[in-house]
Amino acid sequence: MPKTFLSVGVSVAALLSALGCESSTEPKSVEGRYELSAVNGVALPYALGPAPRNVGDTTNEACRLSVSDGALTLGTDRKFVMTYTIANSCQPATAFATSTEIGAYEREGNAFDFRVSDGEKELMFRGIASSGSRIDVAGSPFALSFTR
Repeated sequence: MPKTFLSVGVSVAALLSALGCESSTEPKSVEGRYELSAVNGVALPYALGPAPRNVGDTTNEACRLSVSDGALTLGTDRKFVMTYTIANSCQPATAFATSTEIGAYEREGNAFDFRVSDGEKELMFRGIASSGSRIDVAGSPFALSFTR
């Protein structure tokens, strides 16, 4: 009788494996484009604070800087591109400033190491994939959340 239970158990394990059921929470494929959805846990737009005034500016208008959008693209070649846009409430829409980081990444399970180098210095930051559709990147002074 124990032999029958053992063979049934092996058959169920084989069936689950064939169907792709696994206990791992590691996302299968992370390559692709993710949109910036939050900064420090706050949905976009994320307020950065007051904008610097131009020399001679005598207006009383309080200008504000905010992160308005961004993206993280992970390539199959272990390269990444991260962008984010800073908006100034007192400037026309065409005056937004976009910052771009281009580098390489390594992945081990759900953890990522992102590296950017300008030839003289290297910047490294960590990321965690919480599912196949979200990656959280811890940086200083901001934590960024990207979703597909």
